[in-house]
Amino acid sequence: MSRPALLFATLVLLPAGSLHAQKTSLPNPDTQAVTQATHEFLSTLAAGQAHVLAGLGSDPFDFDGRRIKGLNPIMKEWERILARCGKDLKKPQGTQIDIFGYKTAELKFSKPPEKFSYLNLRRCRFAAVTFENRNGFLLIFKKDQKNKWRVIAITD
Repeated sequence: MSRPALLFATLVLLPAGSLHAQKTSLPNPDTQAVTQATHEFLSTLAAGQAHVLAGLGSDPFDFDGRRIKGLNPIMKEWERILARCGKDLKKPQGTQIDIFGYKTAELKFSKPPEKFSYLNLRRCRFAAVTFENRNGFLLIFKKDQKNKWRVIAITD
């Protein structure tokens, strides 16, 4: 049997709806990439590595509405944050991550605050990170020039 005929026979013989079920069960590559980037970010945060955190994010980086430019100033801000709450992040309990796009973010949180208007959030992905033993935060991701998802902002 020729290859096109075999493909056609396979499609005809599949139970109704199974092609759709197979298609939707495939993981979204953007969601996978953001999930992986979130795990890398959280591991670095738990390790207290401000210099690596600065490199994982974008430049400039937005700390809850405060836009900081330059790798060194961004690293200094991470050092300040880690000095204040790094102990809680070393062994976070009950960590949960929820990855979603702009439309879902708008449904969950309503219209984004004005302080993030310059970020063009419609092109972003979001990672809501929650913990059992401390307040969580929201990471905002955007693709860089190399088509890699990078953290561009953090907010609570």
